[in-house]
Amino acid sequence: MIEYNNEPRESAEAPRERAPEEMSGGGDNRSAREYVEAQESAGRAVKRKHTGLPTGLAAVFAVTVAAVAVTSAANAPKGEAAIGSASVTDTTVSYLVEVTEGEDLRVVLYNDFTRREAPLLPGSNEGVFSDLQPAMQYTLAVLGEGAFGETELAARAVRTDALPTAPPALGFYGVWSECTCAIDGCFHFKLDFEDEGGVWTAFSATLTDAYGTVSACDFSEDAHAEQTIDVTRYASLLGKTAEFVVWCTEQGQTVELYRATVKI
Repeated sequence: MIEYNNEPRESAEAPRERAPEEMSGGGDNRSAREYVEAQESAGRAVKRKHTGLPTGLAAVFAVTVAAVAVTSAANAPKGEAAIGSASVTDTTVSYLVEVTEGEDLRVVLYNDFTRREAPLLPGSNEGVFSDLQPAMQYTLAVLGEGAFGETELAARAVRTDALPTAPPALGFYGVWSECTCAIDGCFHFKLDFEDEGGVWTAFSATLTDAYGTVSACDFSEDAHAEQTIDVTRYASLLGKTAEFVVWCTEQGQTVELYRATVKI
């Protein structure tokens, strides 16, 4: 005989979680509240999990900052000093340092290439660091010994002056001259001078005989070249000698550079 099993078969599906309204059924509000409370508790646990790491890092950072502060305070030198003044030339730095308290303090002048130092005593300390490089940046500092080594009490930047610029050379050194009247009727001359700044301009020269007759020439283009003044062909200067004068313009004024009696 074939027997039939009429009992309901279990479903292969996994039971699903019921919503609060399903759990309430016929009005059991307690089951709904338990569900909501369980969800809120799970959310708080997840939040604590994600916020715990930053809190731990903040604690580590706070401890590190505190340790640095303690180290800095422990390394502070025992003393008080100030740089009252500092002055420079192209090769020196002069200083005035006032030490209020402290021992084993020193003033130091340094940069990447050199280091100079001198001990300090309580009270006013004046000194000079010499044989320095022109136009060079330095640090002038007051140093003391802390718990972990050298520590700075005061400092300022200083810079030595550049070398003074020499003014352009300017000088008149003389005149070479020769009269070749028998050959070409001219007086020849050449100036020996130095004028790097171009101070002297508009050069001219004159020859004046005993009777007041004048012969002249202008030579602004090349004042260092040999110049020529007519003596006999056109000017007809008389006598054996004449007054020779060289002129130029300096800062808008006509000035005399040279005067001499010459043979003609």
